[in-house]
Amino acid sequence: MKGIRWSLWAVVSTASMTLAAEGRAACPTSILSTCCAYKETTEPRDTVVTPPFCCYGSAGGAAYDLIVGALRAGGGGGLEGGGGARAIVSDEYRVIGLPEGPVTFFADLHVVGTFYLWPSCGTVFVPGGEIKASLLEGLSNEASASVSTETVCNESYCCVLPASLDTTLRITISRLAGETFRLKFDLDARAWGGSASSTGELSFADLPPGASTISCQGFTQGPPVPVLPTTWGRVKASYR
Repeated sequence: MKGIRWSLWAVVSTASMTLAAEGRAACPTSILSTCCAYKETTEPRDTVVTPPFCCYGSAGGAAYDLIVGALRAGGGGGLEGGGGARAIVSDEYRVIGLPEGPVTFFADLHVVGTFYLWPSCGTVFVPGGEIKASLLEGLSNEASASVSTETVCNESYCCVLPASLDTTLRITISRLAGETFRLKFDLDARAWGGSASSTGELSFADLPPGASTISCQGFTQGPPVPVLPTTWGRVKASYR
């Protein structure tokens, strides 16, 4: 009897792992990159960091977790070269829990970016950095924001001015209930003479009562969603 139970558990476990792998394979590819490191992945969460002793001592890292809808990128280095990282992350979403028909709502990406630069003034090299963020649905429905440090100079030296980014990128999405749509998030942060960091957090707004948003990688927002034994590819095929 124990052998039968163990065999049954093994079969169910293997089937579940295979189903999860099939689901991930059907999900969009995301890209994480820093100086000396690059990764293309379809995992629901992943990370990449700059290897030690690479790129003139610069540092950087990028990561995402599509299950919770979050991503980050940052890095920096010396005045001579600097460093940074970029996260280009994609997933497919759909709105469920509604009768058939059109639905219009908002996708929001709350972006926060900061700089840590030293020294703030110099005569030859002055620290600085740049942070860029964008949210794209389809081919052209896009919202973006960026911030770059600025310098002021006198006859003796130049100083970098404080800079930061704290904004929500919002796009309007109009789809049929149950129809899939793809979102792409892009964070790019880099600095020289210090570091830059950025984070992004996804949410959906103005959904009708009873609606939930789910994704290929496991994101959920709204009322509890039942777990169904199928792949994302089969779900998409049912709405074609």
